[in-house]
Amino acid sequence: GKDNNNNDEDEKSSSSNSSPHKRGGRRYDFNKEYRDRLGITKDLQSISPKIIRNLNRISSDPNTIVAIISGQTRDNLERAFSDCPGLFICAEKGAWFRYPGQSSNWVKNDKLPKNDNEMILWQNIVHDVLKTYTERTNGSYIQKKSTALVWHYFASDPEYGNMQAVELERYLKRLLDW
Repeated sequence: GKDNNNNDEDEKSSSSNSSPHKRGGRRYDFNKEYRDRLGITKDLQSISPKIIRNLNRISSDPNTIVAIISGQTRDNLERAFSDCPGLFICAEKGAWFRYPGQSSNWVKNDKLPKNDNEMILWQNIVHDVLKTYTERTNGSYIQKKSTALVWHYFASDPEYGNMQAVELERYLKRLLDW
């Protein structure tokens, strides 16, 4: 994949307390804009204790589900929200789920390959291609996740980075027959 916003695109932190039942309730969404206003860093290393307290307060309502949906890895989300056991957390854009009260028990999205060898096969192919684009695009780098590879180019020349991203996307679509 590609990302020109240092995980902003894949870093949506949504917090919703709408009940899945027809009991009513309010809905809260903490997207990038609110995350920035609240002082939550992109790497989730500085979430204020006040935010953690409020997430716990909201999620303690039995008619409420608070969900954090993010492009971050399970490890980053686990560290950031370790004091919030009542959250429903989606990591790597929905590749992994952690249900409220399940602590470190993550469930893999059933739409992903069951066999890790399938994942490794395509990741090896794509990684080689991404490496070539990284070598020719100053300021870019590859981030490996358990279910994805992300090519970050936000620190590269904007025009050249965008041009490379479009070319990379076209090439990968042809290569992987998407």
